[in-house]
Amino acid sequence: MIGTTPDKGKVNTTLLGGGFGRKAEADFIVGAVSLAKVVEGRPVKVIWSREDDTRHDKLRPLEAQHIQVGLDADGKIVGWRHHVEADSIFARTMPELFKEQHGHDDVVTEGARFNYSVPAHRIEYLRQDNGLAIGFWFAVGVGYTRFGIECMIDEVAAATGADPVQLRLELLQDQPRARKVIETVAQIAEWNRQRDGRALGSPIPTHSAHIAPKLPRSVSTGNWARSVCTRSGARWIRESRHIEAMIIVGITNVTSQALFEQVNIVDEEAQEANFDPG
Repeated sequence: MIGTTPDKGKVNTTLLGGGFGRKAEADFIVGAVSLAKVVEGRPVKVIWSREDDTRHDKLRPLEAQHIQVGLDADGKIVGWRHHVEADSIFARTMPELFKEQHGHDDVVTEGARFNYSVPAHRIEYLRQDNGLAIGFWFAVGVGYTRFGIECMIDEVAAATGADPVQLRLELLQDQPRARKVIETVAQIAEWNRQRDGRALGSPIPTHSAHIAPKLPRSVSTGNWARSVCTRSGARWIRESRHIEAMIIVGITNVTSQALFEQVNIVDEEAQEANFDPG
């Protein structure tokens, strides 16, 4: 673009926190380089407005999941098929890698692999090309694949009459760290205590588990999960405040994403431009 070779340039890589996937795109560099050519000899700094960045963002892919579970005569899970349909991020950002993986996108299907002990586990991905330039957003696939997995575990528990926490512990017989995390957070939340008019949601079986009050069917801004019990099973922690901050932002983000956040596209234009409701 600038008619030179890499050895004539220098890139200063800066650290960026809170990029949430936006930092994976390099489109902002094009504007800065274009201006630098025009005003040669003087420094150029380009800052996108929040409105421009939001309206021209590469959004997370729209996806659909179909999970099928096979049970034996005792109600034990013996087979698991997880089918994911969505557009591909790799097809745009890393086409050669996408081709090498024969059309599989590890980022879009991220999280479909789990540490539950299931004899037969199959993951399928089918690209649904909608002609949109989609991109990375805060772990991408984990946000919806793990949600689907945990919903299915709860459905199996309901269908077989099993306790949701106990079912997860049985499926994690070979995962002592994960079991310890779930056992600890269940104890903190007093999982077995009877509650009037309110229930608890089951934990997520990674090395960080959460138990929160289940949301009512009708949810408003002032009526949602009031507290979350969390337990992390990280083996090595260099800076505990960073771990705590990541857990807090994860809880906040997933609640906000599930209840409030959305981007509406009308006539090929994003209607939301900032973090405010308007």
